[in-house]
Amino acid sequence: MTKACAQAIAVAAIFLTCCEAATSSGPSVKPASLSFSYQVGDQSPPKAASVTVTLPASASASTIICAVPTYPAGTPASQLGWLTLPSAPQTCGHGPLSMNVLVNVTSLPPGSFTASISITTSPDVGTASVPVTLSISNPPSTLVITPGPAVTNFTPASGNTPDTLSFTYTTGSAWTNPQSELDAATNGTPIPFTVTAANAGSGSGSGGSSTPVWVRVGAPGAIPTTQTGGQASPGAAAQIIVSLDQTSVQTLLPGSYGGLVTFAAQNSANGSHTVAVNLVISAGPPDVTSIFPTSVIQAPVVNPVITINGQNFFSTSVATMAVAGTAAGGECTQTGTPIQMTSQLLSQTVLQATVNNAKALLASPGTWCVCVTNPAPPNAPGQPPACTPVAPVDYTFTVISSSTMAVTSVLNAASYQRSSKQIGTDPDPVASGQSSIAPGEIISIFGQNLGPAIPQPAIPAAMPAVVTSAAALAATLNTAALGSRLQFRVTGSGGSTNVTVDFSTDPNSPGGAESLDNIVSYINQVTTAAGVGGSIASVTAAAGSNYITLTSPTSGATAALTVTDNTAAQLLRLTSGANVTATGTAQAFPTQLSNIQVTLTYTDTTVSPPAVTTRNAPIIMVSNNQINAMAPFEIAAGIGGTASLSVLSAASSATVGSLLVVNENPGIFTLGSSPGTGQAAVLNYNTNTGAYTINSTKDTAARGSTIVIYSTGLGALVTPLADMTPAATADKVTDPVQVTIGGQPAVVTYAGTSPGSIGGLVQINAIVPPTVAAGQAVSLAIAGGTAATARQSQSGVTLAIK
Repeated sequence: MTKACAQAIAVAAIFLTCCEAATSSGPSVKPASLSFSYQVGDQSPPKAASVTVTLPASASASTIICAVPTYPAGTPASQLGWLTLPSAPQTCGHGPLSMNVLVNVTSLPPGSFTASISITTSPDVGTASVPVTLSISNPPSTLVITPGPAVTNFTPASGNTPDTLSFTYTTGSAWTNPQSELDAATNGTPIPFTVTAANAGSGSGSGGSSTPVWVRVGAPGAIPTTQTGGQASPGAAAQIIVSLDQTSVQTLLPGSYGGLVTFAAQNSANGSHTVAVNLVISAGPPDVTSIFPTSVIQAPVVNPVITINGQNFFSTSVATMAVAGTAAGGECTQTGTPIQMTSQLLSQTVLQATVNNAKALLASPGTWCVCVTNPAPPNAPGQPPACTPVAPVDYTFTVISSSTMAVTSVLNAASYQRSSKQIGTDPDPVASGQSSIAPGEIISIFGQNLGPAIPQPAIPAAMPAVVTSAAALAATLNTAALGSRLQFRVTGSGGSTNVTVDFSTDPNSPGGAESLDNIVSYINQVTTAAGVGGSIASVTAAAGSNYITLTSPTSGATAALTVTDNTAAQLLRLTSGANVTATGTAQAFPTQLSNIQVTLTYTDTTVSPPAVTTRNAPIIMVSNNQINAMAPFEIAAGIGGTASLSVLSAASSATVGSLLVVNENPGIFTLGSSPGTGQAAVLNYNTNTGAYTINSTKDTAARGSTIVIYSTGLGALVTPLADMTPAATADKVTDPVQVTIGGQPAVVTYAGTSPGSIGGLVQINAIVPPTVAAGQAVSLAIAGGTAATARQSQSGVTLAIK
């Protein structure tokens, strides 16, 4: 062993010997020091700490250990005594001595405090000292949320209820952009924070995942969002604006909704603060714009369903009807006690109401007023109901006598629907519940007492030229006031004859006053003398009014009548500023059948100023409860406006209005038992044999083959065709036509007239897509119009494909 190693060992031995001596010379304490901490405001004081003092082995068993708290010199008197031992002024006992040490933080300010436990022994075997530290701190700074100085809808927290902002909104009312200011301050150091807006939770009316978040937050002047942030600084509160999102709120139904605005410090130690946001949505006054139907026949066997169109309809809306009183404010009024109908809410704009016990309730003809009432909100306890308007269209509900002519609906004769579906990019111009009509569309008019009990089909035949008074005439006219001679030219296969009727030489007009019958008689006397026949003029009665009609003595394409415009012709309403020429046709559908006429009145916007115009519709079939006719192609001049349709007989008439004139209103004819649905009226074409067969489940169309679809409502033709005249050749429709089979677009090779048929019957030749799935009921749809205006046919139409 080296000398250096020996010296190191000797030093270590001396050190260990000294340490052992020092340790064994006095009492030992565990733990050697104590530390306590406390946060101001904490309801729980610091827990007691246990200290054990042990005597050295050399001490006698009779040695007494004493402990006493001591404080550093200079400790203020107010801070003496916070260190507490089990006994005062000192704690003594035989070893080992264990004791619980307590600290009393009452009245001590935040800071660090020191003291010690001094330990002595008797007889003296040594002393010890246990350092004690007490740290008292303030709690972390927290956010303090208060309402802005102008806020009136804030309720402070109470019990388990948090701070609350309350908002209200009435459906249909003008948006006022409600908002409230919340100020975020700190009770200590600066606190950066985030603010989040959310729904309070799920459940009836409160919101949740299915309800859009309708609360918004943001700094003043910033775009409101669902999350923002800020910093609360001492003496400078951060302003947060709580508002409502208009789009979200206006989609909510009436009820109570709960939201939350949560202020969360970035450091979780600084805590968070939640403000509840309550929103009460009240149902505003409803608005009724139209109903369908507007009439029923008295004592209906089936309870009628009335579709009510408008806005602000909810599940709490109540539909009633009562006998109509005097209209007021543009609406009908109810008299007596209103009768509640059974309502079904389809949307906020459509309500369906069923008239219960209708056979007894509606047993007699009369007018009824249909109204919708919403529960009155607190801010409008006198909120009135909304009733059907009476202008510009009268939607008063009418119960029609079973003996009166009435029109209850006008439908597309193929689809049996009031209107087709808008698929173009333009908004749908047809209001909910409204009927539409297109140039050349074949329509079905339903009602009662419309025509003969036995259905009468129209047979196209040669037709004469006809000119009729454009307006009703009085039963007696002053022929002296005609001022000039009535002049017209009659043309036939043998040539033309000019006729002049001089009423001043009429022997049947004493003093100029003369009945229409006598005027007609005199005209026929003159035409007889002119050699063109004695039955050209006649009195036509329609809806109780009288008109003069001039009819060419011959029929066919060579027949014509030209009435010269002059004072006499204008007073007889045969002209109105220009000569009028009418021609016969070799074959035509009649505009009068079984003494029934159908007219369409619209506003022609192609002339200046726009002129109200009435056109006769060619009739295809008449019966007691249905008339099939074609809308005149001329109504294209009124597209975008409304038309009224009238059915006239010699004694009565019935009119339905508000038919919106559109470019196209397509429908596909079907062969099924349910009108407008099921198997389409389609022909299969065999390119090898040139044969046509009716498409059915027994005779299906091959993929890639040509089919012929029969439809109507596809609008104007490229080459104008007279309304009454059957198409002689193929004539395409003006606007594009689309065909969709099994969801796939098909190639359209032709869309236009079907030669030999009325011009409104449209034949579409299309190719079945080669990739379409085969089936006995593959979906079929057509559409007509531009990318902006296109409208589509009814759903539920099928064809069979193999």
